[in-house]
Amino acid sequence: EIYLKEQGGEAYMWENFGFALIPAAEKGGKPNSLTHPLAYLISSQSKYPDLALALIAKVTNYGPNTRHAIASTHLGILKNQTEYKFYKVSRLLSETLYMLDYTTFLPNNPYWGSYSTITYEALAAAVGGEFTPEQAVDFVVDGLQRELGDKVIIR
Repeated sequence: EIYLKEQGGEAYMWENFGFALIPAAEKGGKPNSLTHPLAYLISSQSKYPDLALALIAKVTNYGPNTRHAIASTHLGILKNQTEYKFYKVSRLLSETLYMLDYTTFLPNNPYWGSYSTITYEALAAAVGGEFTPEQAVDFVVDGLQRELGDKVIIR
């Protein structure tokens, strides 16, 4: 934070940093963005299911969601958040709202963590110049086969 202030604050960020969707995996494909929706459950043993439901409804409306989006620099999850005054004054959130049209959900799979870690490590190594693209692919293939075995199909 101190470094950023010394460089000129938000103006420096807008001049030197950008944002973009994840490029399409195949030529002619659609770019995307990822999110991980939360599921709220109410136990059948709950003494106060109506109160629990009311609380869930209260905290999942656009106000609390927008405060979370602003504090964490996450995209909003509800289109009507754009009408919330704090969302409107956030340049980043306002200018990236279109990304919701391209957003998909993270896989709901118990092995997602292994897949995500391995692919991230390979991508980071390729971007950092430690791996060639071919080495990154080999790293992913080896790692996924080692960690997931027959739970993954690689073609």
